[in-house]
Amino acid sequence: MLFVLVNGKEKSNARVLEYFNLKSSDLPRVSIYDSDSDKKWLMAAGEITTERVRNFCDSFLDGELQ
Repeated sequence: MLFVLVNGKEKSNARVLEYFNLKSSDLPRVSIYDSDSDKKWLMAAGEITTERVRNFCDSFLDGELQ
C-alpha cells in the first residue's frame, strides 16, 4: 500500500481532486485507489486518526469495502 499526500490548494493537483469527485473544501480526506480493479473508495468524512485510517486500510485489504 502506497500513501500519497496531495496538496489540494495547488492548482496543478486539481485533476486529482476531480478524479475523486472532491473539492478543496472537502479536504482533508483519505481515499484508496486500486489500480487492478480501477476502483476508488473514500473514507467517511470526519477526524483523521491513526485508528480510523488503520481500520479503513484493513477493510480494504480484507475485501470489505463496497
